[in-house]
Amino acid sequence: WVGSHVTAELNGALLELTCVVQRKAFEAARKQMLKVGKDSRPIMRMVNELFLGDASEEDLATAGHKAGPGSRAEFYALLYLGLYNEAKGDAVHAKGYIQQAVSSAYGKGNPNPDYMYSLAVVHARERGW
Repeated sequence: WVGSHVTAELNGALLELTCVVQRKAFEAARKQMLKVGKDSRPIMRMVNELFLGDASEEDLATAGHKAGPGSRAEFYALLYLGLYNEAKGDAVHAKGYIQQAVSSAYGKGNPNPDYMYSLAVVHARERGW
């Protein structure tokens, strides 16, 4: 997946939300989340919908599972479910999802994983997970 303008916008919007949530309640931060264009990747569109409140955690987990074990989509679903739960203040679920993302075949079996896999590894390490 080559980074695109929309992908950069979505990643920026999600980062903004996680920063704002440090100062405000999750729902208040969600209402201020930056609106972005339509991402070409179905899994990232669902991530955006989850953070906006238009999809459920179950929706994203199911989409990742359907993509198949070790798939990029499964990894991204797990990573963003972890970040979503962390933003909500649910460290238990956040830890579980991030650990699953880090141990997924997508990163473990890929000699050149993308930067988001590296982000997940560093995130888990910094949290002591």
